[in-house]
Amino acid sequence: MSPIPIVSVLTPAYNQSATIRACIESVRAQTLADWEMIVVDDGSTDATAEIAASFGDPRIQVIRQENKGLFRLAETYNAALNVARAPLVAILEADDLWPPGKLARQAPDFDRPEVVLSWGRAQMVGSGGEAIDLVPHELPPEDARFNWPVGRALAHLCRHQWLTFAFPVTLVIRTEALRRIGGFRQPPDLPLVDLPTLLALALEGEWAFHEESCGIWRRHEASATASRLPAIIEGAYRLVADFARGEGARAPVSAEEWAEIDEGWRAFQYERCLMLGRMLASGGRRREAAHAFSRAAALAGRARGASLGRAAAMLSGLGLSPEAVFRVAGKPHWREQAFLPGGDPLVDASTKPEHIATHEIGTT
Repeated sequence: MSPIPIVSVLTPAYNQSATIRACIESVRAQTLADWEMIVVDDGSTDATAEIAASFGDPRIQVIRQENKGLFRLAETYNAALNVARAPLVAILEADDLWPPGKLARQAPDFDRPEVVLSWGRAQMVGSGGEAIDLVPHELPPEDARFNWPVGRALAHLCRHQWLTFAFPVTLVIRTEALRRIGGFRQPPDLPLVDLPTLLALALEGEWAFHEESCGIWRRHEASATASRLPAIIEGAYRLVADFARGEGARAPVSAEEWAEIDEGWRAFQYERCLMLGRMLASGGRRREAAHAFSRAAALAGRARGASLGRAAAMLSGLGLSPEAVFRVAGKPHWREQAFLPGGDPLVDASTKPEHIATHEIGTT
């Protein structure tokens, strides 16, 4: 067996024959060459596994399994983690890339034993490789970036406006810390592992951060995030509420901050209901719009926004456009607010108003 490498690269892959070659080549181009790459092919029906195995590089291992899908993604990641030999693991999904100096830049961060995770900004590119933006566009405060004191990142990761700020393509993690939390985490209603795993790792040690791009994230319309964002939002909200109740007391987050996080999520869900109603009304589906506006009023309770929801519901129920009440309320525009900068929708016309829920966020 070859000597133990510095970094184990974990690469889940499914039907990515068009991108897996470039992905692997970006690892082979690293200036730090002491790595192993573990590609877990999740039952691909194309040539993904064959391409990964074709390099003839002893550092690359290909594991084939029956398809588990996105909602069992943690099992796929943990299949790679179970055979990883290095003290550090790095995540690289099969449609993403790394800049050549990524591992050489981040591996020295772990010379400090208190560091359990290193991350940086990611260059977002389109399906054709064209640069879109450096993400996150707006960085969280310094205490969140470096997770100091340990657990402070939770005060920002748990807020509705983030979902995550450390993109998986940039992550390098201390293997021991990842195994200590039981490996990659995933609740049954989320098609992703990064947020639940980061929440747990925030309680394990400090983080290192780099302003430079530490990964190239390919965004395309078929991605899990782009096509499932409304459901991801609901799942993330439940995750945050459950995490706060179960482990939030261990974090250096005040009761006032938890209350702000709770209020932020509730206000966000209210606004999403209004967006959904306006989206439906603009498409002539005014009876359904009235249902969404009534849901917004219910979420607002006795708050000031309830009257806006009720007025919009009344107009929509009469078959009239609700936009007049929004203009009076100083909310003339909604379309640009209904999408993230990358184009992912916060709601879509198939969203059921009753699925836009609220949960109690706070420690027990």
